[in-house]
Amino acid sequence: SCSQNKWNEKCPNIFKLAKSSVLAANALRQLMRYYGPGRGKARHSLLAIVESSFSFGQLSTTTTTDHHDSAQSLATISIIAALSLSTNTSTGDQSQDDDHLKVSRASASGLLPKGRYQNPRRVTMENNSSNNNDSSIAAVFDDTPKKSEGNAFGIGAMIALLEIAATATALDNDDSPITVDLHIVSSLARSFPLARSTALDTACGTVICQFLEISSSRNNGNDDGNDDSNNYNRASTTIIDRKIATTAFGLAAEIGPWTAMSCIPLIDLSNEMQLWHAAERICVSYLQSSESCSRDKANMAVQTLLDGAFEERMYRRADAIATEFYEFGGRARYVEARFMHACTTISKAVQKRQCRLLDRQVERVDKAIAKVQNDNDDVAFINNDDDDDLSEAKRKVREFALTRLREANQHEQAHRLATLWNMEYWYDSEEAEKYVQARRDKYLQWEEAFKPLQPEENNNAGSISIPDVLSNPTDLLHAFATLESTINPKMPVIGFDVEWGDDDEESPKKNDAKKGGGAALLQLSTARMAILIDIPALGRSRDGCEALANTVGCIFRGNTARQQNKVKLLGFSCRQDLSRLGNSPCASSSLGGNNNQHWFPQGRTSAVVDIKPLISIDNAQLRNLGLSRICDYYLGKPLDKSEQCSMWQERPLSQSQRVYAALDAWACVAIYEKLSFRSFLTNSGGSTRSM
Repeated sequence: SCSQNKWNEKCPNIFKLAKSSVLAANALRQLMRYYGPGRGKARHSLLAIVESSFSFGQLSTTTTTDHHDSAQSLATISIIAALSLSTNTSTGDQSQDDDHLKVSRASASGLLPKGRYQNPRRVTMENNSSNNNDSSIAAVFDDTPKKSEGNAFGIGAMIALLEIAATATALDNDDSPITVDLHIVSSLARSFPLARSTALDTACGTVICQFLEISSSRNNGNDDGNDDSNNYNRASTTIIDRKIATTAFGLAAEIGPWTAMSCIPLIDLSNEMQLWHAAERICVSYLQSSESCSRDKANMAVQTLLDGAFEERMYRRADAIATEFYEFGGRARYVEARFMHACTTISKAVQKRQCRLLDRQVERVDKAIAKVQNDNDDVAFINNDDDDDLSEAKRKVREFALTRLREANQHEQAHRLATLWNMEYWYDSEEAEKYVQARRDKYLQWEEAFKPLQPEENNNAGSISIPDVLSNPTDLLHAFATLESTINPKMPVIGFDVEWGDDDEESPKKNDAKKGGGAALLQLSTARMAILIDIPALGRSRDGCEALANTVGCIFRGNTARQQNKVKLLGFSCRQDLSRLGNSPCASSSLGGNNNQHWFPQGRTSAVVDIKPLISIDNAQLRNLGLSRICDYYLGKPLDKSEQCSMWQERPLSQSQRVYAALDAWACVAIYEKLSFRSFLTNSGGSTRSM
């Protein structure tokens, strides 16, 4: 700020202000250590120190109330800036460094009226009115930037702090004499109303890209018309610390540097790291920035946010996002999100025999369809893989409910609902068989996929038997060895897929939901054989973890006992599958007592290839289709997705569930064989997308 002309006459006093701020910041830290981080005595004492530590008359002889409030805001900003700075004199005592960071953040949080982030959805009227009784310092932090002088000072202070942070990051922190806590900078941005500033956006964008290791070529948020928002480049493949990422995402959400960078890579990366709330805050921040937010970019931001929820199969969250951002691109997948959420709820309701909930879920889907139709949107209903008109959604959700009731033998409830919906429901076994046969003719069946290659493999069954779920370590080792023997040496690939339960379900694993939860089932398949692995059952025992490490862990690291060439693991849109496997249970004593060692390789692995981008290269028209319709294109029949929303954490699994799971993994291998440039990928390995 001293470099600006309007501050030149006040530079000596600002220097005094800076020195006083450093002394006050040290006093605040000592006070916070004494009282603790509570908002009682500590907060009042903090405010008292600020009131008494500065002589506001030094800045000017003016005694007006406006200038007094402006002086107070300058003093407060200066103290917060001092709290965010720390000299890089670490003695190696991590607990001491953490304590210094903790008391600095607590001091800033107590000093600023909005120092603590509050979810707007949870703020009550009582909380909103409580700030009215705050001290005079809170009065200058209102919703409208009235004080242009203090506003400029705040912008200048934050630009300076961000430039220091950028320099420290470029020097790898160890060589920098000063470090900046961006968490406190975010609190300052949240509490003090700031006018839009290109310089601030540029400084903030530079720091965020450095912290998240995003290449500068992807930072320009003004590249209109370029459809590369989802193809940003990470500067390295290292895993970003979640605390660092959370701080960077929070800073982006508060400042909103969208004139200097795009929000798409941040939303995508926060989805990848399963920081769902951060992704939503960034999207909201972008939508509120009128300077840089266009309709097309808003739609792309919301679609990226929805993609993360759909890939994770968090359909309740997808429904909430599509509803909240309906006017900003959510309407394109509004019915799909509502439909999938209804299907998961219907599956749980039928299992718990709470059939009264089915009417309500069907009604919610009907209302969503009516809303879109009334808005005159020409939007196709997309149930993951089927591309039908919106009018078909009503029939599909009702058929889904009746199918679930039929499988649960709740025929009385099914007949009641069918009559209510003016649909047919068959008690007659012959009519029911016709219905089943019609579905068999339409969708890919087990015997069509796993045909015996040799007559002696027939075993009088006509096809390979449907696999059981492997929950015993001995059975897993034996089945895995057999699976390896069926790998084609000319094309050493194995297809894989993962199923998981509902994270919102009340269960002992509820705490794992924040990390995305673990896998309920892992499917591995070659062209001739498939196995189904019970991850929760094996991961809870020492022997089970050892068996998983020696089988699943080995192939995902690219090591196999029978193959000289490394085996490629083929998945379809498999980022969330890998995340679920990494978050699956692992007995800590199974691998020599090392709590940090997991049976599944952590981080990225070159053994995994996502075939979805390869399919879009082979045929660009297939880039937005799901696995079922892609199977229809390459293999002649789609996959039956009726079991997608079933209860995968329950045991035993039904035969239809086991068939569905195995075919999902087999389809990756079968489709890969059909790709026109498959031989080039197998030989070079250079064009595959590793995860």
